[in-house]
Amino acid sequence: MEVKSATTFAKGIRDAVRGMWLGVFDYLAFVNAMTSAIWRGYESAWAEGAAQCGMSPADRTTAEQRRLEQIVNQDLGYVPGLADFITQNSKANEGKLGKSLARAEMWAN
Repeated sequence: MEVKSATTFAKGIRDAVRGMWLGVFDYLAFVNAMTSAIWRGYESAWAEGAAQCGMSPADRTTAEQRRLEQIVNQDLGYVPGLADFITQNSKANEGKLGKSLARAEMWAN
């Protein structure tokens, strides 16, 4: 991913994690925020990679679109576990934000 897109993606993930840790987001709001960040981030990375090959997102084949969706859906499968971890280590449970942000960084990299 281009630096700007990677930074935006990482911020979206961190914001979702922070919102859940603080209790601002409930489970569904967290899942929605993560889903949005992941879709935008992966779509942006895919578009940037295509642009480096002289292609636009409109040039994406059906098979490539399915593969992108497969990758996104696979990674979305890990979101509930992340939500559970954040809840267990939330501010309300006297957890430290750093533990949850460390998990966020694994997503961002």
